[in-house]
Amino acid sequence: MTLPATPISDDFFRELSPSETVEFRKWARDNWKAGCAIESVWHPVVRQECAKILEEYIREHTYKCDVGTLDWNFSFRHEVMAIDSSTESLSEEEQFEMAVEHLWESEWDHLSNGNEWEEVIDRGPG
Repeated sequence: MTLPATPISDDFFRELSPSETVEFRKWARDNWKAGCAIESVWHPVVRQECAKILEEYIREHTYKCDVGTLDWNFSFRHEVMAIDSSTESLSEEEQFEMAVEHLWESEWDHLSNGNEWEEVIDRGPG
């Protein structure tokens, strides 16, 4: 997933050494939980890792569901997303990928604007 631009340019942040990059990614894994706000002042490496965590979470928690239509429907949290399968011959996997991309963009926009989910998901210690 490509991160959208933030109010603070990535050029503002210093370049990290390889060991610092590992440390920053680990910090994100240890401290950020899916559903928590993402701050634009965080280093781009931290935000990129949060993006990966969010994508992993969405992939793990998005399910195909039947809501009585001919379209493929995917459910994530409180949202059901229908993919119109009548106009294109897409496989279920391709439609799942479309759903994940749409859901990620929607959730990233929500979380990177200082919002959190009503129920923050606990991914364990952190």
